[in-house]
Amino acid sequence: MTSKGKKKTSRRGFLQGAAISTAALSAAELLKKEVADAASPRQDQAIPLQSTEFDFIQKSAALEPDKIVNSACQFCNSLCRLKVHLKDGRIIDVLGEPNDPVQAGGFCIKGPMMTQLVYNRFRLKSPMKRVSGNKGDSSSKFEPISWDEALSIIASKFLALRDAGQAKAIANKTSGRLPRGTGSLVGRYFSMLGSPNNTDVGPVCNDAGGNALAWTFGLGNFTNGYGIDDVTKKEDLGSAKFFLFLGTNQAETHPVTFAYLLRSRVQTKAKLVVIDPRLTPTGAQADEWIAPKPHTDLALVLGMLYHIVTNNLYDTGFVKRSDFSRDVEKKYGSRLLIANQSNEFKMICAL
Repeated sequence: MTSKGKKKTSRRGFLQGAAISTAALSAAELLKKEVADAASPRQDQAIPLQSTEFDFIQKSAALEPDKIVNSACQFCNSLCRLKVHLKDGRIIDVLGEPNDPVQAGGFCIKGPMMTQLVYNRFRLKSPMKRVSGNKGDSSSKFEPISWDEALSIIASKFLALRDAGQAKAIANKTSGRLPRGTGSLVGRYFSMLGSPNNTDVGPVCNDAGGNALAWTFGLGNFTNGYGIDDVTKKEDLGSAKFFLFLGTNQAETHPVTFAYLLRSRVQTKAKLVVIDPRLTPTGAQADEWIAPKPHTDLALVLGMLYHIVTNNLYDTGFVKRSDFSRDVEKKYGSRLLIANQSNEFKMICAL
């Protein structure tokens, strides 16, 4: 001690403190640069389809597959192709198909997580019958039974309700992972049974989009895609010149198709505009990121519609041929006018 309350600093202590301070300052500068890069997206920052590959299994015989099985992911309509790597009959890896023109080897996290369908310890390997306790009670006891017994119990209960005129008490909700066409067979079965309560994942998934497309284009399905259009003989989305993403984070929710879009932009120089209150990975790839106040999407869209309608920036012939056009002015004209009074929508959205 040189004086009360003060410690003597040695040469070694000084050098150690200087090294720590330098490291802390370097880390801070690096963090500032990362934040600045994220907030100032550039075209050359496009997220690659696959990150730099590190071969962690090189020279590891235990992790080299002895069999590769071609499969497909069924967790969304993209149906990405998979290559399932097996070793001694067990899955050791799941990879994307590199030769697919859209997928190009990529996939989202749902692909490799499919191994949980096989190996998760909570997986049910047979039907389970409740043998004690009440329905929904956490203390209820179950025992495994065969599929023949389970189907026999279900069929007898269905027929008993039908014969008693109570088929309306039966409800069915099909999975979105059913093979195409199977859902219609299930619907016919419940119609024959007399139950009107048959639905699928649509009402809580993409039915709203389908209805909007039907009103707009007369077809309740997507009219664009990532392949070659049969009519124009060109890539549809791949040849687009402008992309507007409104409240969608495609970089994380649909990374395969978003990576395809980014590859196409290298050729087409298409402009990408993302509207989202948050700076998502998709917004970081955009030429322009617009951040409205949360929950003001409707005001923003009404303002856009007002500008489009008042400046005739739409296909008037197409609109006149649409049945929907007859009610547009009567139903929505006043709303569009209100939305744009003195640029009110800009104030609502805090733009």
